[in-house]
Amino acid sequence: MARLSIRLLGPMQVTLDGQPVTRFETAKARALLAYLALEADRPHPRNLLAELLWPERPPGAASANLRHTLATLRQAIGDPTAGPSPQASSPYLLITRQTIQLNSASDTWVDAHAFTALLHAPSPGQPSLAALEEAVALVRGPFLEDISVPDSPAFEEWLLLTREHFRRLALDALHQLAEGYKLAAAYPQALPHAWRHVELEPCDERAQRQLMRLLAYTGQRHAALAQYEACCRVLATELGVEPEPATTELSRRIRDDQLLPPSPAPERQPVVRLPAFLDPEAKDVAAPLFVARERELATLQSFLHGALEGHGRVAFVAGGPGQGKTALLGEFSRQALDAHPQLLLARGNCSAISGIGDPYLPFRNALAMLTGDVEAPWLAGTISRDHARRLWQALPLVIPALLESGPALIGPILSGESLLARVACALPDQAGWLERLRALTARA
Repeated sequence: MARLSIRLLGPMQVTLDGQPVTRFETAKARALLAYLALEADRPHPRNLLAELLWPERPPGAASANLRHTLATLRQAIGDPTAGPSPQASSPYLLITRQTIQLNSASDTWVDAHAFTALLHAPSPGQPSLAALEEAVALVRGPFLEDISVPDSPAFEEWLLLTREHFRRLALDALHQLAEGYKLAAAYPQALPHAWRHVELEPCDERAQRQLMRLLAYTGQRHAALAQYEACCRVLATELGVEPEPATTELSRRIRDDQLLPPSPAPERQPVVRLPAFLDPEAKDVAAPLFVARERELATLQSFLHGALEGHGRVAFVAGGPGQGKTALLGEFSRQALDAHPQLLLARGNCSAISGIGDPYLPFRNALAMLTGDVEAPWLAGTISRDHARRLWQALPLVIPALLESGPALIGPILSGESLLARVACALPDQAGWLERLRALTARA
């Protein structure tokens, strides 16, 4: 265990050699340590810290308050003689005449950094269930639950935004944990995480549906229906709205005993048979030549990097007809797929040929690609063979997700007959999936 441990995910707790540190002279001393601990990636100018915590004081008085608070803080945490570098005594705080920074090279541990590292640990896919379990165990409550500096609007704004950031991360981790255990048919292990998600965010209908499913899968049908009623009450009370159609439909399926547990994911992924046009020996369609637009490509690549780090966003590429929007996105897609072997990419198009056209066309296109409808785009040269092969080989992951979470899409949005033909070609040994697809296609 680190000699100085700082817990921020919940009420602030500081320990030194395992013993609680409680000798903070003021609340602002705790706030200063918390801020430095979380924002430890850079040195912070003294004048900005003084303004952050004492905005109502003149600059000279604010700086004096900072010096005094810093001295009492160092005394409370037993900080060795501080200096501008982490050498010799390895102080917890790197202090110069201009800046202050938490010394990440010293014997310190901050739960918020450990939490983030567990969620973003390098892996071929999502974080492991063990990493997610370890991460959510660190969350004891809202970020800095017992800290407030009411006379500093800037600090309060930082606190509010950071608290919401960690809340969202925790909710996503709980959802991933419950989904991971559900896919492994470990429903009892999934339930506590689904309950905690709903307790933290009762108006999140995705979490409510997840909990209802898990209750039904564990034989608690009446509890699942009671949870639907509780969901209706909280939505009406808090937001003044009715449940989404998907939530109501799920309750109907549970009530009519039509919700069956999904087939557990096989220990080994099924062998996917490739169609003739994806034969590695076949000649590929030449990619169109693309030149220039380096700045725009770099911008899109920075957005992708952020998304892969968990910071997704929406980007718009705007321009008049014939200015190269489609070509730019095509080149970006090719570069992204080359750089990230695990990346899947699907897209959809709008059509302005006939007035308003089909408002669902982009979704139809994207869902078709995700379920292996890739021969026509490949023949048209809009995607490479490698791109098409990745989407085709993802069918063992996509099909069970579709059968579990989106069976109503088959027919209205996705052609059941075409999908059934692709699955029969790629996964002829998966009799259970084929049987359920035949039933859904016949119903549609």
